[in-house]
Amino acid sequence: MGSRIRVTGGVLQLGPHPVLTSHERLILNALWSGKTTNQTAAQLGLSVTSVKGLRHRLRRKYQASNVAQLVRAALAHGDLNVT
Repeated sequence: MGSRIRVTGGVLQLGPHPVLTSHERLILNALWSGKTTNQTAAQLGLSVTSVKGLRHRLRRKYQASNVAQLVRAALAHGDLNVT
């Protein structure tokens, strides 16, 4: 399932770790880098619709309601390379 982000008493609680595809990992790294959907699509050779669909699937997997929560959950799970 996903990684619902809950803050209880100032502690971030995450659910189970989602399994990500290689494309989903690329999308996460592009989000972290601050790339737009159009830039990500061009860089990866995908359509804008595909990138939007992958982002939506990532948000569903992490049970995040927005990109900020998605990035926070991915960082907490160690799914983002931040170097």
